[in-house]
Amino acid sequence: MLVTATDGIWRVWNNNDTIDITMNELDARSQ
Repeated sequence: MLVTATDGIWRVWNNNDTIDITMNELDARSQ
């Protein structure tokens, strides 16, 4: 999985799917 952060949006590439998540969503997932 490749994760890049731009302007508070984390773009996650995983299995050829691109998902944009916000910092808040990322924090919630990592809890």
